[in-house]
Amino acid sequence: GTYAVYASAPGADVVVTLPVATAAKGKFVLVKKTDAGGSSVLVAKAGGSSDTIEGAATVTLATQYAGVLLHNNARDTWYKVSSI
Repeated sequence: GTYAVYASAPGADVVVTLPVATAAKGKFVLVKKTDAGGSSVLVAKAGGSSDTIEGAATVTLATQYAGVLLHNNARDTWYKVSSI
């Protein structure tokens, strides 16, 4: 399955939190920033988990239509399949 999140951050940063990787085994998550505002959409690992996004805690989407497609290994890592 695939989840798609379209986020707008016109006045302040918005955080999109990923599910814990072990709970989303084999899932894809697409996150896309839809607005041209100066704030960012931050894609974050689940709080309190040992998960990472290729070694990082967050991915920042700063420009309109910026996006990232992630897939997890069912253990502790979300991988960037594509930056959009």
